[in-house]
Amino acid sequence: MDILMPKLHDICLAIINEVKNLRSAVSCAAMATLGDMYVHLQRAMDSEVEGTARVLLHKASEANTFIRQGANFALGHMVQSCTPTSVMNALLVGGLR
Repeated sequence: MDILMPKLHDICLAIINEVKNLRSAVSCAAMATLGDMYVHLQRAMDSEVEGTARVLLHKASEANTFIRQGANFALGHMVQSCTPTSVMNALLVGGLR
């Protein structure tokens, strides 16, 4: 965790770009990584919830079931692991865009 924290924002930006990847395997691996980061870093991810939630909400609306399941998995971990107020704000803001 000490290694990730100084570069957490840059790491999240890189993972967000991979979530947007057109290859479904890469996108799903990136979403699983976000889910794992939510679980293990918990409240430390609060500062990144808005940006990551936006891309996950977009992926949750795709037609591909495999992609939707990956997004829902990561969003579920976000809801369980991060601060409720930051999660609600991120879901509201991300859902409006």
